[in-house]
Amino acid sequence: MNSSRRTLARVLIASLLIVCLWLPQLRDIAPYQDYSVQTDGFQNVPSHGNTTKHRHDAHRTNTSQRKIESSTTATAFRLLPTDSLYHHYNMSTTPIVLESHKLLLFTIEKVGSTVLRQLMRRMMGHDDYDFHGGGIPHVFPKNGLRYLHQYSLEEAREMLVSDEWVRAMFVRDPKERALSGIFDVETAAGGGGTIGVLCLHHVSTFDGFLDMIEDPKTVNLTALTHEYRLLDDSEKNSTVTQKFLLRNSPSCPDKHWSPITHWRMERKFYPRLNFMGHLETAQWDIRRLLDKLHPHAWEEYGVSGWGAHRNESMFTSSTTVLHARGTENYLDEFYTEEIERRVERIYADDYEHEYLELDVVKVGDASRHYREKFVERYLNGVDGVMN
Repeated sequence: MNSSRRTLARVLIASLLIVCLWLPQLRDIAPYQDYSVQTDGFQNVPSHGNTTKHRHDAHRTNTSQRKIESSTTATAFRLLPTDSLYHHYNMSTTPIVLESHKLLLFTIEKVGSTVLRQLMRRMMGHDDYDFHGGGIPHVFPKNGLRYLHQYSLEEAREMLVSDEWVRAMFVRDPKERALSGIFDVETAAGGGGTIGVLCLHHVSTFDGFLDMIEDPKTVNLTALTHEYRLLDDSEKNSTVTQKFLLRNSPSCPDKHWSPITHWRMERKFYPRLNFMGHLETAQWDIRRLLDKLHPHAWEEYGVSGWGAHRNESMFTSSTTVLHARGTENYLDEFYTEEIERRVERIYADDYEHEYLELDVVKVGDASRHYREKFVERYLNGVDGVMN
């Protein structure tokens, strides 16, 4: 009889432990379940599909969150006057400050930066927030935005450590971002762009563009030199010679195509980010960001006011999507398996970075992959914990 009672007691204790462990997760899931039934909820969220293949991604997300939570504490974090994002203004690296909503926005070139800056201008009250030209919305002070370097060191540090502030960044599949980079180069070469790149005349193909930007340290130069010397003089035409010289020359860096981790900011700042969005899921992530800033921010700044007639939602209007995501339509035209492997090698530091949440996916699959990953995190409540 005593043995039966002891067994029953063990069962009851085990049951209570299971309930206690699951209750916090259920609380995290609940707000996002309510979100999905609203008529203005995440638009066109795809069906959940097979959850098994995404468990690794969900585990990686949880791991990244633990690293964020256990990273440098606010009391230990130091902002130095010489830090790149504070030392002086730089269009690409200095975070935008939106005091009214306690937001620091870390923009990245070729990751919807134009539209995001337009959003910041709108939230600051500029009537011509969607104007694009003459340095607007990119160049300070023409764009009327506020930047971190305009604040005292102590004020800037508070923005970087306070739990009251949102520190947001959007990233993009490197294979699409690289292709978007060569489109910028070609535009500048044709006289319609604003990027001054000294090596423009070397670029005639996507493969040639990669020759220009690839770090020669990652290339087997011994084998390349041997291969070049084996060619007959008749085969060493200008194109082949140019390719050889490019592969042996220093890379041609530019923030529009260089790996994010090579220029964006010092490593100590990445753990301070508490919101990460993807261009592939921008129409959902921008809503998630605005809802985080204020309960009515999406209705006021995101649900309408975009597009040619200002009657479309942000990142769903034809103009904003075409500007930010137009590269998708040309992936098959430019990519081969060999080029795909090269791009993975060039952007290896971004793929391997613990805070950027970039996965190596087959070219053309990025939209599907990150949408499914978003839904997995959303349905499991992980997103509520992370951001």
